[in-house]
Amino acid sequence: MKNIYYGDIHTKFQTLFDIKDEEVPLYNKINLSRISEENYCKEGDIVFADAFEDLNDFGKN
Repeated sequence: MKNIYYGDIHTKFQTLFDIKDEEVPLYNKINLSRISEENYCKEGDIVFADAFEDLNDFGKN
């Protein structure tokens, strides 16, 4: 499973990128048999951070 770390959203990746062209770290500390395929990201899905550092960023996508 590939994993985009929170800090990488702001520093490593562009707003729009093709995962085939990026080096996204692998995360292997989870039992993948517990996750159904319908829960994986698919082409066209949007990934966003669910946290903010200050009130200026509150509510921004």
